[in-house]
Parts: sequence; structure tokens; C-alpha cells
Amino acid sequence: MDLAPRPADRRARPRPRTWPRPRTWPRPRTWPRPPALRAALLVVPAAALAVLLPGAGAQAEPPQALPSGVTDSAGVLDAADVARVEAAADALADATPYQLFVVYVESFDGQPAREWADATAELSSLGRDDVLLAVAVEDRQYRVSVADDIALTDAQLTDVEQDRIEPALAEDDWAGAAVGAAEGYRATVGAGGRALGTGAAVAGGIVALAAGGLAARRASRRRRQRAEVAATLAELETRAGAALVAVDDAVAASAQEAGFAEAQFGPAAAAPFVATVAGARATLARAFAARQRLDDAEPESDDERRRLLEEVLAACAEADAALDARTEEFARLRDAHERAPQDLAATAAALEAAGARVDAARALLATLALRYAPAALAPVEAHPDAARALLDEGRVVAARGTGTLATDRAASVADLGAARDALARATALLDAVDAAAAALDAGPARLAEAVRDVGADLADADRLGAGDATVAAAAAEAA
Repeated sequence: MDLAPRPADRRARPRPRTWPRPRTWPRPRTWPRPPALRAALLVVPAAALAVLLPGAGAQAEPPQALPSGVTDSAGVLDAADVARVEAAADALADATPYQLFVVYVESFDGQPAREWADATAELSSLGRDDVLLAVAVEDRQYRVSVADDIALTDAQLTDVEQDRIEPALAEDDWAGAAVGAAEGYRATVGAGGRALGTGAAVAGGIVALAAGGLAARRASRRRRQRAEVAATLAELETRAGAALVAVDDAVAASAQEAGFAEAQFGPAAAAPFVATVAGARATLARAFAARQRLDDAEPESDDERRRLLEEVLAACAEADAALDARTEEFARLRDAHERAPQDLAATAAALEAAGARVDAARALLATLALRYAPAALAPVEAHPDAARALLDEGRVVAARGTGTLATDRAASVADLGAARDALARATALLDAVDAAAAALDAGPARLAEAVRDVGADLADADRLGAGDATVAAAAAEAA
């Protein structure tokens, strides 16, 4: 990523005296407490002060990595305020090399404002041209944190603070303070009040811009996007961690289910589920390997971290999908074992009913033989005998499955499947006999229709092709 160089220690060197120390801005004049309330506070127990005193219960926050350009942990901005601040920061970034970051917290956690702001800037990887405005609304303190080598001078920074930031804070105009900061820095640069660093050359005291304005705007946009990249990576980190935990639990639960299936249904029936769990476990191992690379001592770039996190998510999704694909099949197998007694009884009854169809098929073929040539019946002539053999085999298998229900349910389910297969094959043979009879019975009508069609064609040929020897020869053959 094309980012501005990160300072080794933000605010490492003290600025000249013109750089203001952390300040407390004045409360608005309308804020003094009423006398009656002040008197009451003198006699309440110390434990009650946290309830009665504004800020006494303020939630302290340690320095933090900022997830975006505007962070409002104190809850002092509404949606319109955030939009105003972001618009002002965008305008600053488009017109200058500088990017403004703003954070509102209730308290600086008991730390000096300078230390809190500089630590937050470091944790957020802010660069040379990034400006951080940190505001503790209950402490009534703020701090502007910048890099030591920023081109803005101490006098320029102080002017923006005194003229733009502090007046807004004195009126509790939290968004106005950030907007004022962005507009102030923009106005300072627009007035020619900046000494350029990167992309400038100084010759004879004249500053010449080496890169064009477009390049500066592109660089500022890249810096503005840095916070968005950090937020996206943080979201990916959260999703990847949650996916690893969830899929690891799913694989463990599925492995246990596969073990139960092997014991209950037999190794052959459970083999597909065991194989699926093994594959999901191998896929999950890839996800953990990628996660381990992220956690080792060697740092990765943002692009590499993104790739590894997406690899974790993809592997977790693949393993989870493989387990889900077997869920329905596993449910069917379990249902088959539970319903085996009823299904075996129903299959045995269907086998007996199909046996009656064998005799009917034989009688039908005998009747057809009186009307049609043997060649017309040859394709289905042996079907009744083959169906009888299959039905006999099915009855034997179904009876065997019924006999082992109490001792070997897995074997009963396997016999049920074999009996159903024999029934289906025998039924298909008997259906073929019925279909052949229907086709032969429909033959004369179809033949008569075909003769009529050919007759019409011959009439057309005689009318349209008279005198054409080729047409006449074809018509004679057709007739």
C-alpha cells in the first residue's frame, strides 16, 4: 500500500513553547450549578456523587485503534453530525495532503491528554500527514496529535485550535469542533501557509510542487482509505474467528454422529458419513494453518492478512457445506431404521400384489398371440417369468429382514432395500407387457392414419408434379 511513512514515535520531541500544552476549555456560562444543588451536594455521601455529579460516572477508555475516520464512543454525535464531520474531512483530504481523524470519548482514562492522543495515533497507524483530534467530553479536555515532521507549523496548529476548535467546544458543539478543525487546516494550506515535505523541492527558498495536484489528491484519498481498510480487516478477523469456532464444533459433533451411525447402522451404511467428516476435518485443518500464519511472529501486509482471512472463511464454508450436504441423507438413513418394521410389512404386501399381476400378464400375452405375429411379442415374451423370479427373491429377502429386526436392524434395513429393488424391477417388466399390448392395439388406427397421410401426399404429387419423371417414380413407389 502506498502510505505515508509512519513516524517512529509520534510526538516524540517536545514542540517549542508555542505548541500549547493540553488544555481544559471553559464550560459555557449557562452551566454553573444552582446554589441549592451545590448545598445539597455538600451533605450527600461520597458514594452518591457518581449519580449526582455530571462526569463522576464517566466511562474511562484506554487508547485505541480507531475503526474509522469518525469515532464517537461518547455518543455525542447524531447521524447528521457524523455526516457533517465526514464531509469536512473529505474536503480537507481532497484539497490538501492532510487527513483528519476525530475521536470522542467520555474520559482519557486518567492519562494526560497528550499521552492518550499520541498512543491512539500510534495504535491507529496514523502517518505523517494525519491529524488526530481527541476529545474527552466529561474530562473537558482535548488534544490535537500530529507527527513531528508534519509540514504545518506550531503557530498554524495553535491558531486552528484557538480560533476554530476551542470556541466550538466551549459551546458543547462537538461536531462543530471537528468541522472547524478541518476547515481551519484547509484554510491554512489554501493561504499558502504550509511547508511541503514529500513531493516538494526547495530551491533558493522557493517551494516547487514536484507532484501534481491530482497526485496529491490521490495520495490523500489513499490515506483516508487506510482507516476503512483497518475496519474491514477487523471485521474479517471477527468473522474468521467465529467461523473457526463454529465449524470446529460442527466437525466434532458430526464425528460423534458418524460414530453412532457406524455402531447403529453398520460400517457399510455409515461409510459415506465417516468419509465426509474426514474430508471436513482436513479442510478445517487448512483454515487453522492459515490462522496460525496470521498469529506467528512474522508480520503480514494488509493484503496478505486479507488473503489469509478470506482463505480461513472459504475453508470453513467448504467444510460446513460438506457436512450440510450429508445432513438430509443421514436423516433418511435414521428414518429408515426407525420405520423398518412398517416398511418391511408394506413391501411384503406389495410383493404379493405384484404376484397376481404375473398371471394377468401371461394371460394377456396368450390373447395377443392369437392376433399378432410372434415377432411382435418377442421383446416382452419372457417378462412374466423374469418378474416371477424377482418377486420370489424379494419375498425371501423381506422375510429375512423381518426376522432380524430385533437382533440386527442394520441387516434388516439392507434387506428392505434389496426387497424394494426386486419389487421395482419386477414391476417394470410387467409394465412393459402392458405397454406392448397397448401399442399393438393402437397399431391399426395409427396405420390407417399413416395411409391417409400418404394418400394425401400422392394427390399433391400428382397435382403439382405432373410431367416430372422423378416425382412420378417416387409417387409410384409410395403408392
